[in-house]
Amino acid sequence: MPLLADTKQHEDSSYDASEQRGSSRASPWDESARSSHSPRQGASRPEQMIRGGIALHRGLSRSHAMGKKNAVPDRWENYVPVGKRVKGTRFISFKVPLRQAILDHLEAEVTQMSPLGLLENISRQNESLGLVIDLTNTTRYYDPKELTKAGIKYEKIFTMGHEVPNDKTIAHFKETIKTFIGENGENDKLIGVHCTHGVNRTGYLVCRYLIDCEKMEPDEAIQAFNSARGHSIERENYLKDLKTRDYAR
Repeated sequence: MPLLADTKQHEDSSYDASEQRGSSRASPWDESARSSHSPRQGASRPEQMIRGGIALHRGLSRSHAMGKKNAVPDRWENYVPVGKRVKGTRFISFKVPLRQAILDHLEAEVTQMSPLGLLENISRQNESLGLVIDLTNTTRYYDPKELTKAGIKYEKIFTMGHEVPNDKTIAHFKETIKTFIGENGENDKLIGVHCTHGVNRTGYLVCRYLIDCEKMEPDEAIQAFNSARGHSIERENYLKDLKTRDYAR
């Protein structure tokens, strides 16, 4: 089982939609772009150099935006793709599945996981997934339609990494779960939760629910999550908050 080299996780940051818009514009190297960026006739040599430099900078900036859009999350490959069901609950946690354009950047020996690969992994555990709660603070990793087309409910809760989730986020998470359970009381479909690595933000909110709504003791909830995920919650601010903060139950 892969282990982390250190205990400082590097969570994803927001994906700027302006980059996505910018990436669809013409490259400065195609014909239409060259005509618009080429030095005007009669321009002085210094002016030509400045205009050429601006065009090159724009091209590199757009390439960088495309690179960021398709970049593999930092240390994604170091984490077990999917955990096990948290004992006595409906929760299962996993790292973020990735669309093919991102998976193409992985080394050949790294285990890939697309949204459909996620469903196959859970099916091999003889489990059925009913809901996915996406806690990443970006929309670039995969298209949720790949899940909803398979009959999986999908809920997006933008959650900043490194920081203890705020009350609004916690309330949204709890309400999403209660609604799903209310609609699926006669089946045993799982609730899948992921952030980037499926450990810190995911672990905090799963444990927060177990502590506040299932009356589980903090240490018991944390141990149950860690054991099922195959990785332990590492961020001390998350652990301290789980153990000391008494939310209304």
